[in-house]
Amino acid sequence: MGDVRLNTGYIQSQRGLVKIFQIVFGFIVCCMLCAAWHGGRSCFAEFRVSFVSALCFVVTTINVVLFIMNFLNMGPTKLERIYSLVVSVFFFVGAILILWFIIDAYSSKVLLIFVFLFLLIQIGLYVYDLKLLHAQIGAK
Repeated sequence: MGDVRLNTGYIQSQRGLVKIFQIVFGFIVCCMLCAAWHGGRSCFAEFRVSFVSALCFVVTTINVVLFIMNFLNMGPTKLERIYSLVVSVFFFVGAILILWFIIDAYSSKVLLIFVFLFLLIQIGLYVYDLKLLHAQIGAK
């Protein structure tokens, strides 16, 4: 893990900015899903919406922890690479589930269409983060 010290350059690096965007978009998706009542149900009542809501909540929480760890120069880079790959797959599944929910139940719900688009953005951010992590590990 190395010595614990502030890595102020992390915030200005591409990886730091990607992590900030991941946190912001994850928070936005959580808020969008849980602020709206889907057919009189909460964000954890319907399994397709609840999967995405729970996924975004857990992943955003983990991202905050990883951001702090990287800011303190304690980032688990190899583990974070596996994490980015797994989360990309989960967000892909989540995007399919939200699309299924839009088609099945709420085809005219604009909020869910934005959630779907933000999930696609999240997938792109995690794939880009995976690319940056691969380059960082390869450079060591």
